[in-house]
Amino acid sequence: MSDQTDSIKTTFKNLITIYQETANLLLDAGSILEKAGYPCLHTNTLGTEQSKNINNPSWWITPYASRYFATQENPAEIKAIEFSLLTKRIPRSSHLF
Repeated sequence: MSDQTDSIKTTFKNLITIYQETANLLLDAGSILEKAGYPCLHTNTLGTEQSKNINNPSWWITPYASRYFATQENPAEIKAIEFSLLTKRIPRSSHLF
């Protein structure tokens, strides 16, 4: 196996670890809100923005992950948890592909 192949495998393994740790962080924070009486509005799903457009590969990476919580007594009062992975989109002209 080449060094480049090993590097690519390591990169993807690290990326998966980042997303797993992000999920753990959101679940931990969510359990605190749920114990305080704010159940998650969308159970096991995640609020995010993602594109699968073949012409925008930099947009395939989820830039943020969020979850929303509210009580039945006051559904207009929404609590949110967001974890930002990127601060801005990479311009099309800067794509590496």
